[in-house]
Formats: sequence, C-alpha cells, structure tokens
Amino acid sequence: MKIRTQAHLCRAAAAVLAILSGLAFVNNAFVVMRWWRAFKAAGGDAAQMPDTLSGIVPWLDWTAVDYSCVTTFVPFLGFLLLSHGLGRALRGDHQDPEHFPFYKGYDQFNIALGLVGTLWGIIIIGYYQMDTVSMEDLMMCLHTALFSTLVAVVWVFVVDHSLIRPKMLRLLHGLQGTEHEDEDLVDLIDQLTSGAAGLCEVWDGNREKLGALNDAVALASAELRALSGVGKQVSDSLAKELVGAANQFIAKLALAGEALETRQNRLDAAFEERQRRLDAAQGQHAAALQAFGEVLAAAQRTQAGFAAAAEKLAADNADLRTALVGERNAGDALRGQVAALHGENEGRLKRIEELMAQMREADAAYAKRLDAVRGERDALAGERATLEGEKTAALKDLDASHRRADKAEALLEKVKSAFNV
Repeated sequence: MKIRTQAHLCRAAAAVLAILSGLAFVNNAFVVMRWWRAFKAAGGDAAQMPDTLSGIVPWLDWTAVDYSCVTTFVPFLGFLLLSHGLGRALRGDHQDPEHFPFYKGYDQFNIALGLVGTLWGIIIIGYYQMDTVSMEDLMMCLHTALFSTLVAVVWVFVVDHSLIRPKMLRLLHGLQGTEHEDEDLVDLIDQLTSGAAGLCEVWDGNREKLGALNDAVALASAELRALSGVGKQVSDSLAKELVGAANQFIAKLALAGEALETRQNRLDAAFEERQRRLDAAQGQHAAALQAFGEVLAAAQRTQAGFAAAAEKLAADNADLRTALVGERNAGDALRGQVAALHGENEGRLKRIEELMAQMREADAAYAKRLDAVRGERDALAGERATLEGEKTAALKDLDASHRRADKAEALLEKVKSAFNV
C-alpha cells in the first residue's frame, strides 16, 4: 500500500510538471512564431526587429531562450512519459524494467534533439544582414545552439539516469511484486549449471566449427580496421569543413566590422558638417542680434529727439498764447502790433504743422522698421530652434552609432577570443 501511495504521488507530481512544462513549450512555440514573422517582415534586418517578444503566457517568457523549442520540449516529453508509465504500472500492465518509465532509444532521441537545436542556432545567424547584426542577436542564436544541447545532456545523464530511473525502478519492483526475484535467480543459476555440463559434452565435437569461427573473426577484424580507416578519413574531412566554416564566419564578421567603421566615419563627417553649419548660423544670428540692437538704439535716440522737439514746441506755443492774451488786453492801441504778431504767429503755426508732419512720418517709418526687425528676430529664433533640433538629432545619431560601434567591437573581440584569433 505504501508503494502504491508513493507511485500515485509521483504520478501526480509528474502530471503537474508535465502541464507546466507543456505550457512553457507552447509559449516558447508562440514566441518563435512571432519572432519568425517579425524576421520575415524585416527582411533579415536586425535593426528593425523588436527588442522583446512575448508569448501567450507572459510569466513563462523567461523559459523562451531557445528558438528551437528543444529546451522546453525535452522536460515536457519526459514528465509526460513518466506520468503515463506510472499510470500503466498502477493499472497492472507489465513494464520493461530496463527502459521504464520511458522507451528504448529515448536517450538517443533526446541527444539528437539537442544536436538539432545546436545546428538550428548556428544556421539562423546566416539569414541576418551582417551589417545590422548586434551582440543581442548573436546571443539569441548562441542560446539556441547551447541551451538545447545543455538541457538534453543534463536531462539524460543527470535527471534521468541519476534521479528518475533509480526511484522508478524501486516503485516498479514494488508494484510488479518482484520480491521473489532472488528465488527465480537461483533457479536460473541451476539451469545454467546443467546447461554448462551439457555444453562441455558438446564442446569436444565442435572444435572444427570453432576454428572456422576464428577465421571469420579474423576477417571481421580486418574489415573493422578498414572501417576505422574510413572513419578517420571522414573525421578529417569534417574537421576541415568545420575549420573552413569557422574561417568564413570570422571573415564575415571582419567585413561587418569594416562596414560599421565606414558607416561610423560617414556619421562623424556628417556630424562635423552639421556642427560647422550650426556654428555659422550661430555667428549670423549673433550678428543679426547686434544689428538689431544698434537699430533699436538709433530708434530710441530718434524718439528722444522727437520728444525734446515736441516739448520745445509746446513751450513756444505756451509763450505765444501768453503773448496773445497780453496783446488782447492792451486794447485798440496795439491792434497794429497784434496784426503783425498775428502774421508771425501764422508762420510759426505753419512751421509747427510741418514739424508735426515730419514727426508723424518719422513715427510711421520707426514703426515699420520696428515691425521688420521683429519679423527678422522671429525668423532668426525659428531658424535657431530648427538648428538646435538638427543638432540634437545629430547628437542622438552619433550616440547610437557609438553604441553600435562599441557593440560591434565587443562582438568582434568575443568572436576572436572564441576562435582564438
């Protein structure tokens, strides 16, 4: 009863882990689908790819580091088979202890999946445009290549052989009633002993057959040596192909570094040209401001002169009015003098009207010039804002180019260190 309880608990735990790992596998598959759609839409341009991609279960996005889905599929398949095998054993179905709770060839299948994931991670980097590849893209491909093999190896040789199978075999022995295996083993030894006695009698009559068998073994050994030579040739050929592929990859990385350096030089030249234009525009703006200040000062001086002349005319007019009042009070005796003064007063009034007309013309000219200066100031302010925006955009482009150049240099150094270049 205790063994069956343990088996039921293990099956429940395996079912829960199978569900969780299955969700992680499905979420990983959706992330890969969305990445592939974005990759096709961008035409292999890594700069147009989104920074992050999410699946249908966002809290499991941390498991979607392998774009071959091997990292999440291996534990999902293992826990699923574990739950299924325990269920069959609990129902009383006979299970093979050599492979329980999995099947024959399960280990080789997992290792093959890990190798497929590694090859896929190496293949997909070739579809990127080399002048846009960043360190983040290379790390994604590296995670696909390494995590798949790592999870497959750890699952097979650590989790499966060291943890799962010993515990499952103990449960299977308890469920299938193999406590009498020792007695069956003694009977088997007795049968083998009897068979060995019979073999001794047959041995003498089969010496010639054994000689022929030795000849066949010698021929097989020669064939094995020949196959060993062929295997060595195949190994050398594969080593040469791998070295050639590595050299081509390093050459492509070098070309990408040169393209990035050329682009950086173009950006530096463009930034220097924009800076030169900005300095020239700032000089022109300063000169225009200085000219505007001079015009404004001259206008202020002109206005002060007009005010002084107006005050002087007002004082003269007051004096004339006082004189007119005195002359009117003098009586008839001074009428002749009043007539003469009246003519003189008309001349002065005419002069005042001329001066007032000149003042109005000067005020209109001043207002027109002031409006023109204000328009020039607004135009210069707009041009300055435009130049400031261009300068800010150029600085952002330069910063982005520096970051890409730093990433490319770091990538080149890592690749060189990885291949001992």
